Amino acid sequence: GAIFVALAVIAAKATLLALLTPVALLRGTVAGVDAAWLTDVAGIATRSALICALAAGMAMAMAFIARNTAAVVIIAFVYFAVLENVIRGFRPNWMRWLPGNNMAMFVLGGEEIGYTEISETRALFTVVAYALLLCFGALALFRRRDVT
Repeated sequence: GAIFVALAVIAAKATLLALLTPVALLRGTVAGVDAAWLTDVAGIATRSALICALAAGMAMAMAFIARNTAAVVIIAFVYFAVLENVIRGFRPNWMRWLPGNNMAMFVLGGEEIGYTEISETRALFTVVAYALLLCFGALALFRRRDVT
């Protein structure tokens, strides 16, 4: 599932590039589009595909734990739309540990978000750690709950 999501993100970004290129050439401008720009865009596309794959893995593990995909969608919405914002407001020092901040920092390439500076490598390792915790938790629950 995670590989499919990563490939789908890359395909969507390539499709967007293919559709917008003629528009830029015929009706807009391509000033500033050079090898450095293409490298930046390719880096963002690759990092976003990796983060989407990790998020898909976390969602699959949570769905396995809950045994209900709809519950995971509701939990994820409440967490990212409400709970992370409450944590940011009341505990700003915890921002460096929040999954949403680390995902954004990795995709943006280590730029500063809010009051926190997080490197790309640290952000990636934090998200990977959360994904592994969820996957191993789902595996442990599977062994306890479903294996007789």
